[in-house]
Amino acid sequence: MKVQLVEHSEGIVHYEGAAWVVPMKNGKEIRFGNDDHTYSWKIYEKGLIIRSTSEIEVVLTCRPNRKTKGHISSEYGTMDLDLETVFYKKTEDRIEVKYDLIQNEQRQTFHFTLTMKEETTDVH
Repeated sequence: MKVQLVEHSEGIVHYEGAAWVVPMKNGKEIRFGNDDHTYSWKIYEKGLIIRSTSEIEVVLTCRPNRKTKGHISSEYGTMDLDLETVFYKKTEDRIEVKYDLIQNEQRQTFHFTLTMKEETTDVH
């Protein structure tokens, strides 16, 4: 499978390339990344768990129209985050999520789309 991860807030393609699908009881996990950054998106019908690992690890639980929790971990410790998912749309080949990270009354909005495409092999 190939995936593309786009952050709309900044207009950045964070990753484009190979991914692995791991079936789970109530959904599936998409794993992808490179030497510097790895991602895991656990996709469920009513939500999503995003894990992003580089120099720091970010874990976020997204549930539509709900406040949830997340955290950022680094060599300096762990910081808990409040999270509010304002948009979540899941189709067979695309996940779109928009959420606010909330800390001390300050909000920072993030908007991502993960597009998935099955690889096909041509037979000649």
